[in-house]
Amino acid sequence: TTSSLIYEMLKKQGFDAYLGGNIGMAPFDFLDKLNAQSKVVLELSSFQLLDLEKSPHTAVMLMITQEHLDYHSSVEEYIDAKRNLVRHQTSKDFAILNRDYPATNESDILTQGKLFHISREREVADEGCFVRDGKIWLRVGNQETEIIDTKDILLPGKHNLENISAAVMAAHLTGVSKENIASVLETFKGLEHRLELVATINGVRYYDD
Repeated sequence: TTSSLIYEMLKKQGFDAYLGGNIGMAPFDFLDKLNAQSKVVLELSSFQLLDLEKSPHTAVMLMITQEHLDYHSSVEEYIDAKRNLVRHQTSKDFAILNRDYPATNESDILTQGKLFHISREREVADEGCFVRDGKIWLRVGNQETEIIDTKDILLPGKHNLENISAAVMAAHLTGVSKENIASVLETFKGLEHRLELVATINGVRYYDD
């Protein structure tokens, strides 16, 4: 969901944008189309990150819980793989971390990138994107900007406010305007089979999840 939101925001801004990776679209399919101005959004699984020796310019780390232990030898190995997202960054890069989850929040010591925190539970202490008083707020430098009222967001689910905050932060850092960010949030329905509204019958909403 976060990857797709970022991609839609980049397209809305007019960037030459591409989406691939673990979301089911092979990056090699569009590799020949890329140029120096292209923006690529990659969703990378822990399997793909395990032996990564280069981190993206803008890295987004969301919720980290115990997963894929049928593949990874331990929780520690799984978390360590995820942390390759930020481990190889330089001071010119950006690290967007969800501070509501300890394993993600504590990854800050591994990156040299500029830190931005996101949260749906509390106001962030420094720069980042967060939910406050029913609105999405962006704080960069000493300036706070209201992005959108949560009631105007089409995508359902409180958990998606985490995904939205991450996407807003990444899109802003890439040069997407507040207006284009808000426009996507007002119209983005979500992915297939992810709280997908199927129909409303006699006032009852039916979802495919």
